[in-house]
Formats: sequence, structure tokens, C-alpha cells
Amino acid sequence: MARKPITTAITQRLRQALRSREARFYALGMLGGLVQGVCWPPHSVWPMNPLFFVPLLLALPFTRTLKEAIFLGLGHGMVATWVGFSWLSYMAESFGGIPAPLAWIVVLLYSFIGQ
Repeated sequence: MARKPITTAITQRLRQALRSREARFYALGMLGGLVQGVCWPPHSVWPMNPLFFVPLLLALPFTRTLKEAIFLGLGHGMVATWVGFSWLSYMAESFGGIPAPLAWIVVLLYSFIGQ
């Protein structure tokens, strides 16, 4: 009996995880967060500002549990903060003397708690 390669097992689990409702809500929230994040000053694509709530408003009626609503809001807030406040990595690098890769991790951590 032949064993499956580890990559096959990982891709099957990844496909299975992406089929879950929570993953879809997290992806929709991330899409809205990306649109909102590019509206802020580093990128300043301000005409897209009215569109960032569209994915949230389309997904919100389909949330059945509090967990799905939390995934929707968390995805939106984290990506919007990470994209919109990307200038914080430059500040941490320039004024804090933090190496560039670590500065991006600082921004990622901030987006998790600052959203």
C-alpha cells in the first residue's frame, strides 16, 4: 500500500479549511479591510472609500453564529490596520532602530491588537 506524500495531505487539509464558512467570512473581511487600507494616506486611493463596507454588508446577513461575525470583523480590522498603518514599520525602523523584517512584525502585531 502506497503512502500519500506529505504535501498531498497538507493541500487536502488546506482545501478543506478553505471550504469552511469561517474561512470565507475571514476572506470577505480581509477584502473589505484591503479596500479600506488603501484609502488611507500612504496609498491615498480615496475614491474607493465608499466601497470598503460592501463586502462586510454583503456577508453580514449570512452570519449564523457569533464566531462567524467575529471572523468577519477581525479579518477586516487586521488587514485595514496593517495596510493603512504600514508607515509604522518605517517609524519603528528609523526612530526605534529595529531591523526592517522585525519592524513589519511589529506592525502585524499592532494590527492584531489595534484594530
